[in-house]
This record gives sequence, C-alpha cells and structure tokens, in this order.
Amino acid sequence: MKDRTAQLIASRDKLVQQMPDPSTVLPGSLLSRMVRCNKPGCRFCEKGKGEGHGPIWILSVSLGNRKVRQIPIPGEFKKEVEESLRAFAQMQKLLKEIAQVHAAWQEKIFEDPALDAHTRKLLQPFVE
Repeated sequence: MKDRTAQLIASRDKLVQQMPDPSTVLPGSLLSRMVRCNKPGCRFCEKGKGEGHGPIWILSVSLGNRKVRQIPIPGEFKKEVEESLRAFAQMQKLLKEIAQVHAAWQEKIFEDPALDAHTRKLLQPFVE
C-alpha cells in the first residue's frame, strides 16, 4: 500500500508542477464579430457588397444566473487573451486529473486493514 500511496503522491506532485500561474488564467470564450455602422455610402457596409467593419474581438464570460458579460478586446491584446484562455483550460484539465488521483488515494486509504471501525465510518461518505 505504501508503494501505491507514494506513486499517487508523486503523480499528484507532477500534475501540480504543470499548473499554470493562476494570475494568468482567464475564463470565457473569445468571439469575433463584424459590425455594421449603417452610415450612407460606407464602403464596408454596402448592402450585398460589404462585410462590415472588423473583425472586433469580444471576450464572453459567464457570470452565472444566465448572465453573460461581453467585453471588447483590442486587437493588440488578442494573443495575450488567447494564451490566458488556454491557461484556464489547462488548469481545469489538471484539476480534474488531481481530483482523480485524490479519489484513488482515498480508496487506498479506506482499504487499509489497519483502519479502525470509527475511522472507516468517518471516511465512508468520501469514498462512495
């Protein structure tokens, strides 16, 4: 059991070292939009010819309770925002993997024959 526990702890530590810096992560999605100014004679917005102005970049972030905040992002920050969104996705993936390692570790602890009945009863909700 100690070998397996050591393996799980080493696995967790390796995952933790792969975590991006939390100050760089950004949740949400980056959207691009073309906008129309509807000014007469605008060559970008002419009916049937023009595609509109843009693209403009929008960071869309869910605030919960069916609320979404859309934040315009200047083109010069697009690359930085994309990197921060990727860092957030990587962090979520690694947290899920760490949680799986913790679940496996808890199962191993619960299987330990040295546990007394009281400790087993306390641990029961966490292994089911």
